Amino acid sequence: MIKGSFAPKRAGGTVEEPICEAEFELLSGDPARMFDVALELCEAYDIRLGHLTKAQRGYALTRPALRPRPCKAPKVVLTEEMSVGKAFNFIIAGALEHMFANETPTLEGRAEGVHQTRVAMRRVRAALRAFKRILPYDKRKAFNGEFRWFQQRLAPARDWQVFLSETLPKIAAAAPEQEEAIKRLRRIARAERRRAVGDAAAYLDSRRYARLLLQFERWIASVEKEVGSKTFDEPVKPFARSVLRRTWRYFLEDTRPLSRLPDEDLHEIRKRGKKARYATQFFNSLWTGSRVPPFMKLMGRFQDSLGKTNDAIVARHILAAVKPGRLDPSVIHLAQEWSQARVRKCLRTAQPQWRRLGRVAPFWEAAE
Repeated sequence: MIKGSFAPKRAGGTVEEPICEAEFELLSGDPARMFDVALELCEAYDIRLGHLTKAQRGYALTRPALRPRPCKAPKVVLTEEMSVGKAFNFIIAGALEHMFANETPTLEGRAEGVHQTRVAMRRVRAALRAFKRILPYDKRKAFNGEFRWFQQRLAPARDWQVFLSETLPKIAAAAPEQEEAIKRLRRIARAERRRAVGDAAAYLDSRRYARLLLQFERWIASVEKEVGSKTFDEPVKPFARSVLRRTWRYFLEDTRPLSRLPDEDLHEIRKRGKKARYATQFFNSLWTGSRVPPFMKLMGRFQDSLGKTNDAIVARHILAAVKPGRLDPSVIHLAQEWSQARVRKCLRTAQPQWRRLGRVAPFWEAAE
């Protein structure tokens, strides 16, 4: 069923939002057929998918405080009664819901919306990786690559937001005598953030993004037929244990002290840590007992330490990319010195956490 609406909708007679939309509703039959029609429209017209109900849009028009705000991902809670297929669909649905919830804030130019959209995309990719044993290789890799492409294009907005809200105040506090130069740097950073957030909104407003979502949801709706119900019907807990074992071995593969690693290798360990952390977040609810919360906290603290390290390194990179002549050389030197000191401090915190993670017995290996 397709419904068309081509007139402005008014709220209270004072606020309006022009609407030109087609609404799809599956009453029966194969959902893939419905997505095929939507994809034909996407190829013929420059469309964008909407994920807000009419009620949500109406309330937002009458009261701006009710407009969608950036939000974090919901916690994943699986049960042992679930099959592998049900767990996969549940995790993917949560990641997509998280992405859709942050779409409007991103399109409105909110930097935190961009960040949460990137997190949601990362969660989609992490789910594809966790369930790769049951998924067709070619399509899984193709969708992973496309989501990664969008993640990378949205990254500058996040980098400049972190620089403005967290890094720059620390640099300013370390050199109060550089007040005027810091003010100029702040103005430049705000302009760069505004540009990067605008670019991020344009990417989410593109036909390529709409096509990706439609193709991905079509695939998710039909993937069980593609791989077979027998695979999807396996119990989830043994599957989860095998995923966590594999991910954990990969995470702990590099045993060198963190302080001896170049920036590229630190970043690689951070990425591996994210993969391990997402996998444990997906599956930890399948285990109970006193070992689970401390393990999750340790993983979180280590990722936070490496995240702060990465933010300090990124600060150097984004300043180096600013057009020559716009920044005072003394400020660039100050930022570089602060970054190097910050990295050393963060790694001193991360190193004992790293050693402890290498010694701890994971909760999924505990006797039941």
